[in-house]
Parts: sequence; C-alpha cells; structure tokens
Amino acid sequence: MAHDDDDQYLYPVDIYDEERNLNNLIDSSATERSIYITARKTNYPDNQSLSSPRFYMEFCFLHRTRCSDIRHSADSDTNILSTWLEFHHPFDRFASVEGAKAVVARILSDEETIPYSVNGGDSRSSQSLLWTDLDASAALELFQHGFDDVVTRISEAAARIVSEAAAAGRKVVEMVITFDKRTVVPHDELQRLIAHYVEYRQDTELNRAIGQSFSESAGRFGSVPAAKSAVEALERFRYERSSARDEDDQSKCVICMEELTIGSHVTCLPCSHIFHGGCILEWLNDNHTCPLCRFKLPSQ
Repeated sequence: MAHDDDDQYLYPVDIYDEERNLNNLIDSSATERSIYITARKTNYPDNQSLSSPRFYMEFCFLHRTRCSDIRHSADSDTNILSTWLEFHHPFDRFASVEGAKAVVARILSDEETIPYSVNGGDSRSSQSLLWTDLDASAALELFQHGFDDVVTRISEAAARIVSEAAAAGRKVVEMVITFDKRTVVPHDELQRLIAHYVEYRQDTELNRAIGQSFSESAGRFGSVPAAKSAVEALERFRYERSSARDEDDQSKCVICMEELTIGSHVTCLPCSHIFHGGCILEWLNDNHTCPLCRFKLPSQ
C-alpha cells in the first residue's frame, strides 16, 4: 500500500492476547465508557493497471483510559491499545448501502479480529457510541441504536466514497475508520492495571529488540532495504490454509515463528511465500530478499 512517510507503519498487525486481556480488564473496571467514531476518505494514489477496482478499508482501534479521581487528573490519559486492521474488497460489494452493510457488519462482528466490542449506545448499555465529524465545529451525534447505527453510518460513507471513485474512473480508493475508545477507571484499580501493562510492554519490547537485532545482523552482511514501490505493490489478503498460493502448506511466519491463523492478515511476496503483514514490512525495511528463498525484490 502507498502511504505518506509519516504513515508507513500503519499496517495490519496481530493483536496481542495480553493487550486484549488488559483492554477487557480496564473495561470491566471502568465507571465511564465512550467510543468516538470517525470515517474519512484518504488521498490514496490511483492504480489504473489493476484488473479490477479495489476499495481499501483501514480500521484504527484506540483505547485510552484515565483516573476518575480529580486529585489525580494530572495523570492524563494512558494509551492502552492502538491497532490497525486492513481489508480490501471489489467496488461492486459497495454498490449499495445494503451491500456495504453486509461487509461492515461482518468485519465489526469478528471477535477474533476486532480488539473490543463496538456495541452500546442504547438504554441497556453503559457504553456510549458517538459519531464525530472531522469539522471541529460539528456537534457529536449519539447513536441511539448502538451497533446497527454504527454499521449504517460507516456503510453510507463507504458506498458514497466508492460511488464517487467509480464515477471518476478510479481503480483504487481508501477509507479510514477510527474507533477511539475512552474509559474512566478508579485510581487504585487504574494504578494496578497500569503496573501490569508496563510489565507486559517491557516483555514485548524485549522480544522486539531480539527481532530487530536479527534484522540488523542481516544488514551488516550487505542487505539493503526493498524499494518502497516494490513493498507497496505486494499483495495483501486474509490467510486461508487452502489457498492456492500456499502450495507447500506454509503454516508459520518464519520471521516471528508464530502460526499463520485462518483469517489473519498476511502479505505475499512474488515468490509466493507469505508472512504476517507487520513482520514482512519490518523485514523489508532492512532487506530486499525473501527470508525463505532469498528471492530478490527491487532495492533502494
């Protein structure tokens, strides 16, 4: 995918189980819960060489929490979660709002992928769902019917964006949907959870440092980064073990050595080897060869 330099790391990554557990713990302790939702079209470059038009949807899930005790208001927000998920579909699935709703509802109902529930907004739920406009002067809109309202509003925006792109003769268009969850938690409970979170992050950073060291070692032996255009052109999809691309029944990402689970977001190199999207992106920042077969991509 093509993004501005500042956005080059906004690719799908696996959601850590521990991160999901922490999100659930904080959510269960929260005295206030709100999710602010925005949707916008991006300046994604067109690609007329594609055989069929593609609609890219990027979902950003954030979770920030703060203390409920005014005496500790200086603690400000603590960022708990920041996850990006990417999906792409042919234009015709968004030719109508009803068609778009079927796609959006399926994505937001997938508990294996979505880090937290986006239900709420009705009298039976303590979680508020609010639609926010990019225009700062616009008022927030509270969704009265929860999940159904969210799906409808996103689908209406998606169908409109695709319709305008098709009318303009474009082959590619992208939309970013952001879910910004904000919770308020009692001070003592928040401190306990944050201590747990810090310990988890330290362990995570250690694992990342080991992986980075491996990449840097490869770089010292003459490896150079893959060309940005080559990385942007790589095919991305959701993993299915029966995929024709997976002729050797590759079941692990050899970079992180984790299983390629059904439905996870993967990237395919021209040699047909597949990897977790985030893993291969980091690898190609330092190397221009396939980690498995040493197939060479164009280099910088």
